[in-house]
Amino acid sequence: MKHVVCRTWRRGERWPRAIRERPFVLSAPPGAFTLVETLIVVAAIGLLAALLVPSAHRSLDKSKSAACVVKLRTLGTAMLSYEADNHHFIPGDDAAFGNPDNLTWLSALRDYCDLDAVRSCPAAPHPGGNDLKNADGNKWGSHRHAWALNEGSWLKTPGDAGYSSYGLNMWTRRSFMDNATMERERASLGSSRVDDISKIPMMMDARWEGLWPVDTDPVPPAGSMKDRKEIPMNGANWRMVDNLAMRRHGNGVNICFMDGSVRFVPINELWTLKWNRNYEPPGPVNLD
Repeated sequence: MKHVVCRTWRRGERWPRAIRERPFVLSAPPGAFTLVETLIVVAAIGLLAALLVPSAHRSLDKSKSAACVVKLRTLGTAMLSYEADNHHFIPGDDAAFGNPDNLTWLSALRDYCDLDAVRSCPAAPHPGGNDLKNADGNKWGSHRHAWALNEGSWLKTPGDAGYSSYGLNMWTRRSFMDNATMERERASLGSSRVDDISKIPMMMDARWEGLWPVDTDPVPPAGSMKDRKEIPMNGANWRMVDNLAMRRHGNGVNICFMDGSVRFVPINELWTLKWNRNYEPPGPVNLD
């Protein structure tokens, strides 16, 4: 075996000229990426991420919408079960409508389903901040938030969480007039034994506990939702179809109809539905 003698160099001793003049070359180990190759890989990863992230978001939104359909179908079944037991839907909001206990749909349906498991849409699971608070101290919902009742609200059932991202078509109640003064003709539905039940909304994605549209309500002007997620809620339009005008699931909301079916309804078609016995739909609108 040949032995190699390694020489050590003393401090201050000059290296041989052959070593001093040898060019210093930094070379990559065999199989390593060059700088250009590395940049190409990074660019490719970025491109793939740009393509996959929107697709992942769409898949997530679709899964939330599908879960919402299941929850609304459960609430619809609970409402129809209540009707089967009582021979009518839940009564109106207060004693004047035969409801001395202020029975709301939240309290009425608790015995017919696991309410806490289905009270909120996965796309709007929790109440929002104080920017959604209204004059009564309650909170409106939004396309991404549930509505919520304050602790002192007469609508809040003792022991209930007092929030949801769904609402009831109040005209489905056994006794409900189209305004507080009861000056107009009775238009409530009361039960599912009416005509065109597949066209009458019962439970739906909503930004408040209930709504009761009438055909004389103003329709939002064209372009009201251009570049917006929802029509702002206020003290006047919360009981109108405007309550539902939001992009919670793509370009619309999910609705459970009086026959128990659930389907997606685009925003512009919300005004084509039949909301009470006397409602004359103004037809589709164009809010985009």
